[in-house]
Amino acid sequence: MTAALPEAMIAVSHSKNLGLYRERVGAIITVSESESRADAVQSHVLQIARSIYSMPPDHGAAIAARIFGDAALRQAWLAELATMRERMREMRALLAGHLRESTRGNSFDFIETQHGMFSLLGVPSSTVEALRTEHHIYMTSDSRINLAGIMPHNVAYVAAAIAAQR
Repeated sequence: MTAALPEAMIAVSHSKNLGLYRERVGAIITVSESESRADAVQSHVLQIARSIYSMPPDHGAAIAARIFGDAALRQAWLAELATMRERMREMRALLAGHLRESTRGNSFDFIETQHGMFSLLGVPSSTVEALRTEHHIYMTSDSRINLAGIMPHNVAYVAAAIAAQR
């Protein structure tokens, strides 16, 4: 992927994948066209890191190393990850279906085809505010909602509230 570029920087976060939100598990990967450029990039990255913190936390990396270094723990993590992935898929399908019924349209069908814990609903900030104050449904002001916070017993309520604000 980076073969066509003389230089590239890729930031990767694994905090959510591993459930280590406050531990900052991730990496910065750099590609440079020469060793001298690579040394310069490393120097700059280290300078930036030192300005943010003196030593990066090691707890998350230690936890990840323990899990991935033990076959049984790794299998247990993979099983839990599969369960959560299926739950997110089911919640996306449920929410999209209830929104389809509540709005009598398919403008929210995109929710079902996306992946992950979050979805950007694409509703105006006034709708987000009304959902927050009138229905106690919380999301960021740009309408990014955490689907993990929606449960099978309240998905119809969430959909009806969103539809009522349209």
